[in-house]
Amino acid sequence: MRKLALVAVAGIVVAVGYLPVPASQEIAAAETGVAVTDNCALEAGALRFNVLLLLDSSLSLQRTDPRNARRDGLAAVVNSLASLERTWSYLNELSEFDFEINIGVDTFATGYTPHHRWQGAGAAQRDLIGRYDDITDLPTGGETTLTDYRQALSGAAWRFGQVPVEGCNLVLWFTDGEHATDGTSRDVSPEEWNQLQDLCDSDAMELLSERGVWTQAVLLTDGSPSDNPLRLLFGELLGGGGGGGVGWWA
Repeated sequence: MRKLALVAVAGIVVAVGYLPVPASQEIAAAETGVAVTDNCALEAGALRFNVLLLLDSSLSLQRTDPRNARRDGLAAVVNSLASLERTWSYLNELSEFDFEINIGVDTFATGYTPHHRWQGAGAAQRDLIGRYDDITDLPTGGETTLTDYRQALSGAAWRFGQVPVEGCNLVLWFTDGEHATDGTSRDVSPEEWNQLQDLCDSDAMELLSERGVWTQAVLLTDGSPSDNPLRLLFGELLGGGGGGGVGWWA
């Protein structure tokens, strides 16, 4: 649980506004740090975060995440954000600054499934008790479930269309791999590349870009038992002292 809890620590650091990456680590997809608040439309005297916890539920997770690390990571993030909200609530009483953290929880695969409406972090923590197994359950039997990032992005755009424009909009994205809609290969096919390119001109991408949605991706891996199954994409093993995987949808 100590290592899994570090996922939540990463989420808190994101919320505070800065995620460091080791200077010695060369990562093409990550900056050495990003100040989230520099890219958010914040009202005077207010700091609002809308955090969407988006989990891949494709059938390949039976192999890549057999221990359901995403369940423990999800719970750790919710608990830590709720704790952060309680701390901020106390600070609210001591200052004129208003803090707010809202959480939404969804999954995606061949389609998009909303699981928990936008709700304050503390209330969400209470309402999600006992639901983490159901949220992270995978399909059984002969059902084919692929990893369609188009569903993820369109669903996220719909979600962020439900909250005020003002504030910081963030996604913590748990996934085990790449966009896959034909199931013929572990590599992205030419058709799938075309699908991804079409996303650039989509209404969903336009909304996410306008909202300045900031993403942090967590890679679910099928490493040895001694390995942490949660990794920040393009970054170090969680618990190894690194950050990374920082990017904007734009």
